[in-house]
Amino acid sequence: PGPPPAPAPRPRREPSPLGRVTIGLALLSVSVAGALANLGLIHPPLVTYPALALLVVGAGLVTGAFVGRARWLALPGLLLVPAVLGASLVRVPLEGGVDDLGVVARTAEQAGGTYRRAVGSIHLDLCRIRDRATVPVTASTAFGDVEALVPRGAAVRVVAEAGYGDIWIGARRFEHGFAVRAVEALPARQATGPTFLLDLRTGFGSVRVWRPPRPPRDRHRGAEEGIPGGCG
Repeated sequence: PGPPPAPAPRPRREPSPLGRVTIGLALLSVSVAGALANLGLIHPPLVTYPALALLVVGAGLVTGAFVGRARWLALPGLLLVPAVLGASLVRVPLEGGVDDLGVVARTAEQAGGTYRRAVGSIHLDLCRIRDRATVPVTASTAFGDVEALVPRGAAVRVVAEAGYGDIWIGARRFEHGFAVRAVEALPARQATGPTFLLDLRTGFGSVRVWRPPRPPRDRHRGAEEGIPGGCG
């Protein structure tokens, strides 16, 4: 008898479209969420976008266990995990511009309000305010520093948060690291001064609230040293 017949070659499987479909759906879902946010219909935190993409990729991997094959989706899934963890530290709205914001207020009406930046630092110069009033101020940025310069005679109540960074209130520095939060009060030095209620937050950066140093008797010397004028 002759040699046994060679086994017939297995038919080549067609590439599964599951992976491409999954990536397309992930990009589509993130784009739709971004469009709705730009229209002001929703206000999702930053973590929503990578988490949404990770959810779609995970669903594609689960589907691949039953229909189609797309094991390579595990790679983008692994890459999205640190993105989700990092974005979860940003707990402020992604609103405002992408540049630094500087505000110099001379009255309580000018100072009070909300200041937002998606990317960029915020500097609030409030030390020229002399009104005997309660001034609520909210300021946040996803990536950048938030600073508030307040009068020496004012009472200040601060709620500050940093997803990653540090917080300075007066001369006190709070813990540097992840998810830093501080609630602090600076007592009034003048009974007739303003009271500031500050809500200051950043995703990645620092929060600082400080009073200017006492100016020297020589005004020209103070100007040369860069001490802010008009702050008392």
